[in-house]
Amino acid sequence: MKTFFKPFLLLALAALSFASCSKNSDYDYDKAREQARIEDSLNNIRIQEVIAEQALSLEKFAKEKFDNPVFNDSLGIWFDIIAPGEAKPFDYKISSQGVMAPDVTVIYKGTLLDGTVFDQSDKESTTEKVESATLNLGSLIKAWKFAFLPKILSANGYTLPMDGLTTDGLRKGSKIKFVTPSPWAYDKSASAKIPANSPLYFEIEVVEISYK
Repeated sequence: MKTFFKPFLLLALAALSFASCSKNSDYDYDKAREQARIEDSLNNIRIQEVIAEQALSLEKFAKEKFDNPVFNDSLGIWFDIIAPGEAKPFDYKISSQGVMAPDVTVIYKGTLLDGTVFDQSDKESTTEKVESATLNLGSLIKAWKFAFLPKILSANGYTLPMDGLTTDGLRKGSKIKFVTPSPWAYDKSASAKIPANSPLYFEIEVVEISYK
């Protein structure tokens, strides 16, 4: 079964899995909900502070690197649509649980703002041809979901705000560049190639979007 992900609510964009309910009859659900609300509120404040701190460096990067930079002020992401792709938007499947995450086949590159490449599509060993990679959208960072998803999805009697960067989202043949503040990437997490709190730049060409 494909991974499901819920609609993205501005400033409350994190939950991509379902929490299990406690079986303890003494469990104080009201207290737990209030604690979760407080923690979410504090985390949302932190996220907005980080986005504000990184705003100038992202703006400078986008205006230097993009031909037609567009700014999404609610997310702090700059993007440039290089090619719109097919005329028909991708048909996402929606249920009462949320949106079913499709597989996306892409040619891509990700770098730090200083140009350091931390990830990219593999090249064939005998040529310079770049191979595509197939990934499940539900397992990817939030910034990729914002890039792929439309602003609003309507299907099966549901209308869901998705906070996508574009009206109809990416589709087969789309090419996009975008630079994202760190909360929509790996946030406070660090790896050997990506320091904690790093804004990231991506180039993506969409080869296919599908349910399998």
